[in-house]
Amino acid sequence: RGETPPSPPPPPPPPIPNNHHTPAEWHSYLLSPPPNTIILDTRNCYESSIGYFTSASSFTPTILANTRKFSDLKEFWDGMKDQVKNKNVLMYCTGGVRCEVASKSLIDWSNSNSAGVRSVGQLKGGICRYLEEFKNEGLYRGKNFVFDPRRFDPEVGVGVVGRCAVCSVPWDDYDNGCGSKEGVEGRCFRCRVLVLCCHGCREGRKVFG
Repeated sequence: RGETPPSPPPPPPPPIPNNHHTPAEWHSYLLSPPPNTIILDTRNCYESSIGYFTSASSFTPTILANTRKFSDLKEFWDGMKDQVKNKNVLMYCTGGVRCEVASKSLIDWSNSNSAGVRSVGQLKGGICRYLEEFKNEGLYRGKNFVFDPRRFDPEVGVGVVGRCAVCSVPWDDYDNGCGSKEGVEGRCFRCRVLVLCCHGCREGRKVFG
């Protein structure tokens, strides 16, 4: 009596597309996003607190990773399964470098956890390249955080999207008008991450050091 041969293993899932979009293509996607699309800001909390992309469609949310440091993304993916399931993910960062790592990390995580990400798209050259092309006429809101003493690019930016961490008034100045060399940037006294704190709320509080 012959034995029934074992069933063949299921075929591997198709590869998840990982595309690079020029600023013009990115702008077009934000103006008319495909169905089931989300926008993902892969930067840290102190960067996205003062500026981020928005879509022209109310059905396409912008999700902020809000990590304290970039290496925290793995933990962030673990809490994102419902948000990315069957979604096209458009991700961005300051200059595009971190998205090269983040996109591969997301794809590997999705394959390992059957998360169902449909596709990944990156903004080629990041926010900096987009703002060079569109300046204040695009879909980036607020300031672009930079890693130098200025803390944001003063030449571009639409409106104030940041909020004081204490009273929630509109605020996007980490050093309250002083140069960073003066040591007055608002920072968490435990982890040292930058914190937005308005003039009024700074009185009587030590938010730097």
